[in-house]
Amino acid sequence: MKARFSLLGLPLAQAEEIISGLGKRVKTVQYESKRGLEGADDWRVLRCRERDGEVELVVSAFLTQL
Repeated sequence: MKARFSLLGLPLAQAEEIISGLGKRVKTVQYESKRGLEGADDWRVLRCRERDGEVELVVSAFLTQL
């Protein structure tokens, strides 16, 4: 995906909307620690790459509300 913008750090829903708007399919891979993150309230994009005709987003849970 040769975009002129970065999806890194965006909420998953927003990144999916952008990719879908470009006419691409989205594949989401969740990355979680063994302990998890108590109180996590959002999924954020850690990596974005185009692979096999779709855009793969690696996402992780984040605590965004203090």
